[in-house]
Amino acid sequence: MQFTVKPPICKLPFKINHQDRLCFMGSCFSDTIGRYFEERKFSVLSNPHGIIYNPLSIAHSINSIVNQSEVDENLLVERDGVFNSYDYHSSIQGSSPEDLISKIVETNESSRNWLKNTDVIFITLGSAWVHGLKKSNKVVANNLKQAAELFDHKLLTLAEIKESLTSISESIHNVSQNCKIVFTVSPVRHLRYGLIENNRSKARLLESVHEVCDTIENSFYFPSYELVLDLLRDYRFYKKDMVHPNEQATDYVWNYVLENLVHPSAHDLIQKLTNLNLARQHKLMNPEGAKAQKFAQEQLSKIHTLVTDFSYLNLEEEKNYFQNL
Repeated sequence: MQFTVKPPICKLPFKINHQDRLCFMGSCFSDTIGRYFEERKFSVLSNPHGIIYNPLSIAHSINSIVNQSEVDENLLVERDGVFNSYDYHSSIQGSSPEDLISKIVETNESSRNWLKNTDVIFITLGSAWVHGLKKSNKVVANNLKQAAELFDHKLLTLAEIKESLTSISESIHNVSQNCKIVFTVSPVRHLRYGLIENNRSKARLLESVHEVCDTIENSFYFPSYELVLDLLRDYRFYKKDMVHPNEQATDYVWNYVLENLVHPSAHDLIQKLTNLNLARQHKLMNPEGAKAQKFAQEQLSKIHTLVTDFSYLNLEEEKNYFQNL
């Protein structure tokens, strides 16, 4: 008797290795998977404008990077002496309007340079529900904890989502023609407005993504949503908030990424880097003792071998850690 379904087939026509440049944009789940790659020494740019959930705002973020767009000063907001923009996450902040604009312009410039050489970009969509400023009908990336009466709340149509995803693909391919775009829908539940509303939102995102991937070259779908919602199917794989997948769930998704998206030639290196990370987490009873010093020298020897065999690796942080034990 079989009590689970088989994992979805994910046959993408490429594999990722350590020579590739990667970019992750979108929801917090995009940040999470990006961190797995970053910890294993892949070259990663993750959410330069902070976490963004809806496809319209993700498209705006990418377009502003590609086109080096001017920052709309009408969308700047001051709260407790900190300035933010409705177009970006609240983590993008400045001490004055000029400081914030300067930081955004600098981020856009460096991000465009990264995108020009990006091999694979992951776009993770979180929600089709958006907030729009009533006074301008402008969809915002973040309401910045402003009064609710300033906004309208609406569900994007399939046409609006598809137009946004098409715009994302066109912008990325304008600056990096051969870049592969991997769309995925976040398994994070957006339950603030209810379970039914969350499911309507995810359904629209899923349908729109598949339409775009079926019609636009170098655009692909990765089944993060199905891996958590259909294969794990249990709240024990969520954190206490019942919204965010826990470490077991994200490890499960990462292992699927490793098996299906990462080139087999990189697996051995990834395991060695994982072991090195585990060694850094090892608590030494007596860091100055002979046993601890021998342990540190063993790790330094492994680091030396890795950087000799893989010249593109940067293990200076790990090297300094064990040298200072």
